Amino acid sequence: GRIEVWEMDGNRLVRRSYDPSWNPLGVRPMLDQIVTFRWRTISPGVVEVEVVRRKPAGASALRVATAAWKSVGDTLEAAHVVAGSRIGGTGP
Repeated sequence: GRIEVWEMDGNRLVRRSYDPSWNPLGVRPMLDQIVTFRWRTISPGVVEVEVVRRKPAGASALRVATAAWKSVGDTLEAAHVVAGSRIGGTGP
């Protein structure tokens, strides 16, 4: 019963929520220090997402090297995900 929009706000990836009439419900920060955020629909209902961010300072090696995040040099890491989605319109 709600619509979620993911977008960049400066170098932070945020998720904005709306009710079905596009009335705002809130904003939630998701990731900081984002360098690039790209997505595309690769078939109906399937989205491919790529996120590159600066490695979190002081993060443990276990946290930084999760299955989704791969090192890109000394200071960056990237995640590449393909997922099913219910993509609607582009907004009001």
